[in-house]
Amino acid sequence: CVSEYFDDHPHDNMIEDESEDPIYQGYKSVLDSKASDESLATFAGWEPRHGRFRYRHPWKQYVNLGVKLCYLGYSIVALHGCLRYEIQ
Repeated sequence: CVSEYFDDHPHDNMIEDESEDPIYQGYKSVLDSKASDESLATFAGWEPRHGRFRYRHPWKQYVNLGVKLCYLGYSIVALHGCLRYEIQ
């Protein structure tokens, strides 16, 4: 996607329908997963303490990682929007 953005040649094979675009489907699933990520991390906090981490397992880091992936998804949405339309 990034190399396509910096490419000077016009692209004739643009997909008109967003639902058929694999990049659109990929970042859409990342942006839609925020609620399920938070609920899974909350449920994981109730798991019995076992393994190497015991009571120090970084459950909250999973939520932080999900937030950062959402921001990355928003950046990809903006970049992909610039690629899809003639006016830049």
